Amino acid sequence: MDFQKIAFDKVNQLSHFDQLYAADQQLFSSLLPYPATMEGIAASIEGRKNKDVNRELLVEILTDQYKTNVIDGRDELIKSLSDKNTFTIVTAHQPYLFGGPLYFILKILSTVKLAEQSKTAFPDYNFVPVFYIGGEDHDIDESNNVTVFNKKVVWNTDQTGPIGRMTTQDITASLEEIITILGNSENALKLAEDLRACYVAGNDINHAITCFIHNVLADFQLLVLNADDLKAKQSFKSIIRDEVLNGVAEALVTSQQEELKKMGLKPQAFVRPINFFYLSAEGRNRIIKKDGNFLINNTEIKFTVSEMERELDDHPERFSPNVIMRPIYQEFLLPSVAFVGGGGELAYWIDRKPLFEYFDVHMPVLVRRDSMMIVDKGSMKKLGKLQLKIQDLFKDAHDLKTYFLNMHAESAISFNEENQELAELIKKMQEKVASIDPTLSGFVGSETSSFFKTIEHIEARVKKSLSSKHDIELQQLHTLQQKFFPANSLQERNESFMSFYIKMGNSLFEKIYNASNPLDISFKVIEE
Repeated sequence: MDFQKIAFDKVNQLSHFDQLYAADQQLFSSLLPYPATMEGIAASIEGRKNKDVNRELLVEILTDQYKTNVIDGRDELIKSLSDKNTFTIVTAHQPYLFGGPLYFILKILSTVKLAEQSKTAFPDYNFVPVFYIGGEDHDIDESNNVTVFNKKVVWNTDQTGPIGRMTTQDITASLEEIITILGNSENALKLAEDLRACYVAGNDINHAITCFIHNVLADFQLLVLNADDLKAKQSFKSIIRDEVLNGVAEALVTSQQEELKKMGLKPQAFVRPINFFYLSAEGRNRIIKKDGNFLINNTEIKFTVSEMERELDDHPERFSPNVIMRPIYQEFLLPSVAFVGGGGELAYWIDRKPLFEYFDVHMPVLVRRDSMMIVDKGSMKKLGKLQLKIQDLFKDAHDLKTYFLNMHAESAISFNEENQELAELIKKMQEKVASIDPTLSGFVGSETSSFFKTIEHIEARVKKSLSSKHDIELQQLHTLQQKFFPANSLQERNESFMSFYIKMGNSLFEKIYNASNPLDISFKVIEE
């Protein structure tokens, strides 16, 4: 095994929800239909059989998209979805610039791995990994950047609306900037070739990210679905209509969020009276019901009830689900038995059970994607010289410094034991004095209180002296922590996979895939 595992509760950078979900899923049993286990997937398969999807439509949509995108070699995989014994394992994300941070790739490979594990566990069924593009998202500031070798590249664009519909017409400067950063090694040239092929002028972002995923992960069988599709929206029309006209989601989701609050968890998504956006030439804007009419926020567009009913019937493609309704849309389209996501995603899916039940849509198993860190050989060598293990870097910075100094002190530099002994001695003194004159007990306490401050001062001086002796090592330690936990965040949330691909090539994906086991919720550390 060329990777190490670290328990989630030892990773301070993970959320409270993440650590709870890893420690005891039974806590969430009333909120979820199935546990994140193989037994849960087995139960989800049976549940999915009772709520199948329009498989012919799904095959048609994917066939059309792959033909339009000119991506070959996926025909048989797409056709397999027409078989009632074929199910999907799904992950999703908005189309981050050039693949965004490392976790973008981690979640895809976690999904591919879970599909393989499910096939091994249930050989009578087939499982297709699917990446669902969240291309209707319009938060461009979150998706318009990527960091390679600690250098941030930003795509500055004046385009508005759904990110997936934006075009690559003004992306050339960002493309050339990142290619320059990558360098001219064999692996860098391979990435540059893939980037130029996919982000060619004239493509939209949905096409570009689909192309890039398939080029980079060419050794893995998976499908990419763009749900911003006319036929898909037409099939979903009745649910769009119910939510827009009747606003059913707010009460259902709010009730679950109250349960989360009782558990000490903060709801991740804000539920609104109407949980769809309206797409127009003016962007992707909220729908607000006011005085019996429907207003499109930040525009002059307005509908009466009858006009809105007509709009829903004639143009369902103009309605875009928000974070509350997107999971319903996704599972309506796909025969999923499991959804693979990060802690934040699972935290906002976890309050949707009543919504799935209301719309009679199957809710899948929620599986935490793999979290990983990639450590280079040079850093491992430095850790060895410092007599530390990779697990030690996960400590709080102050705790790690104290731990290191204690290692190099002849005795522990903490005077906690001496403080306890002093406290016991003072207590005995007070008791002895009180036996003579009880009024003097307080006097003894006040006179001796300064002793503790003196010990604290001595301890601080000793630590300072010891720190100065190990100044170089402490600086090396600080540099290592900053490298793997930039701004006290995880490496996977900052650095692009491309930073590691340059050195490792396709072996990067092999190592991630081999270490992946999303049903084992632990943090994996891969060595180059």
